[in-house]
Amino acid sequence: MNSFTIHGLSEQPSTSCWTSAHGAFLTRHGQIFRRAIEVLGKVELAQRWMINPALGLGNHTPCTLLWHHESYVQVWDFLYRLEYDVYT
Repeated sequence: MNSFTIHGLSEQPSTSCWTSAHGAFLTRHGQIFRRAIEVLGKVELAQRWMINPALGLGNHTPCTLLWHHESYVQVWDFLYRLEYDVYT
């Protein structure tokens, strides 16, 4: 029989070792995720939406578009259009 022992919990890495691009990604991800919860109504739906391709985003997943400001704005706009049923 296999057994294991927990020796301790690892700590979160210091934010000082993150690049500015990674920090910006995390900020954008948090903002979009909170907005997706508001628009979609449930955490589970927002989680699923973040990792599935969206037709309105050129079949890209929302989370992969958050590395650059321009594509972040596209995701934010897409959530707005979802919320108000505005498709152009």
